[in-house]
Amino acid sequence: MKKNKNLRPLWILLSVMAGVAVLLVLLASVGVFRSYRYDDSGYAVGGGTVEETVRALEIDWLSGPIHLEITEDDSNLSVSEYAGETLRERDRLRWKLDADGKLTVKACASADYLPRNPATKLLVIRVPAAMAGALESLTVRVRSGAAQVELAVLPEETGIRADQGGEIRLTLPEAAGYTLRCEDLKTPPVGSVWNEQDGTYVRGDGHAILTVRGSGRQQLRIESKKSAE
Repeated sequence: MKKNKNLRPLWILLSVMAGVAVLLVLLASVGVFRSYRYDDSGYAVGGGTVEETVRALEIDWLSGPIHLEITEDDSNLSVSEYAGETLRERDRLRWKLDADGKLTVKACASADYLPRNPATKLLVIRVPAAMAGALESLTVRVRSGAAQVELAVLPEETGIRADQGGEIRLTLPEAAGYTLRCEDLKTPPVGSVWNEQDGTYVRGDGHAILTVRGSGRQQLRIESKKSAE
């Protein structure tokens, strides 16, 4: 019985299609097709100062530590970035304050793809002590690598998200009391004493809600400012 030679090209085509499908899945898994697209109208480029009162802070960062500091010397909130290399214009941070007092900070210019090797930058946001009480919410998202976030003030609603596996390291005010809700984390929080209540972890008086979300094999480490120094 002779084999049908016409079937050979079909099998080759199916094999190529299967290989392409696997390649697309692998590329998507490492973030090649993820974008950093946002409406960049109205954003200032590079660091600067904000004269108006900031009531909400949303940070969308790529890679590198994030410090939210309280200052007694400044009268205005300031946004700064520090890198060990000269940054191109498209790699510099963007920030915008809307009419409701929400300050949004982006790591770089809007792009159709997520940068694969972004510049590692330190983001420092200095909040005047007189303004700290007006900050009602904080959202931090780190796209690449482990998150290292140091907070000198803990707003009533605080959310931390790291998109890739690694350690989410949070340094919080020593006397902070908060309720911690962990989502998508492979291990429970370490570095402090916790009381578990209905799937959440409570420390102190629980006056603030700190939601931590990670993807991949995330680990959460929380330290007080004193123990981290």
